[in-house]
Amino acid sequence: MSVVIGGAKETKRFKPIKTGNLLADGTEQTLLEFEGVAKIIGYVDLSAMMGDTIIIRQYMKIVEGGDYKKYAEQTIVGSQPEPLVYITPKETDVAILITLQQIAGILKRFPHSFMKED
Repeated sequence: MSVVIGGAKETKRFKPIKTGNLLADGTEQTLLEFEGVAKIIGYVDLSAMMGDTIIIRQYMKIVEGGDYKKYAEQTIVGSQPEPLVYITPKETDVAILITLQQIAGILKRFPHSFMKED
């Protein structure tokens, strides 16, 4: 299944690559690890959050055989009036890693979905 984004002038197709419902355990856990050439977008649902705190981290590997390097970190606290976090488009030619860590509150489930441009 592909998702079409855009109007008649610019149509982009995104193919689902990973969906899930992560149960937080207090450690840094992987939402997505993707290797290859792609443009990745995604969403993380924070609807279950109340008095909780989570950290979403994004890493890139830019050299084959190299290590991941962190380029973004977002701390989110409490109930969210707009609970869907959009992971903005990222191009990779080696690998990308997106993680979630719940550091406060009762451990929750975090539904998520990631796609790549087809």
